[in-house]
Amino acid sequence: MAQQHAAQAKEPRRRFLPPYQVQWLVPELGPDRAARVAFMLATAARQNESDRARRADIEMERQIVFLRGTKTDAAPREIPLVGAAIDRMGYALRHAAGASGMMFRPWSNIRVIFMKRVSARRERRSRRR
Repeated sequence: MAQQHAAQAKEPRRRFLPPYQVQWLVPELGPDRAARVAFMLATAARQNESDRARRADIEMERQIVFLRGTKTDAAPREIPLVGAAIDRMGYALRHAAGASGMMFRPWSNIRVIFMKRVSARRERRSRRR
């Protein structure tokens, strides 16, 4: 039983935000949080990788972002920016409000906040029908 659970825990999650959900989410967030979401979408960064992001890690001229990961040996890596990721990273750079070289301010309770906002939006929509 424990081995089965361990095997399931190692399997990567396969989820993403479709473009329409990004369009709903970003306006609901303040500028720094919207910038973090843009950064995470541009790089496929994990939450803890976005926590460690520094402005110096982003080279827009080369279209490369260095992610400071710790989850696995392969976690620290350079990510190329292509297509829409370039625009999203530009947005992140313009709106991020971190201090002391950090890209973003601390953000706790991400899942709780997101789910409350999604629930509130759904409730407002159901009232309109």
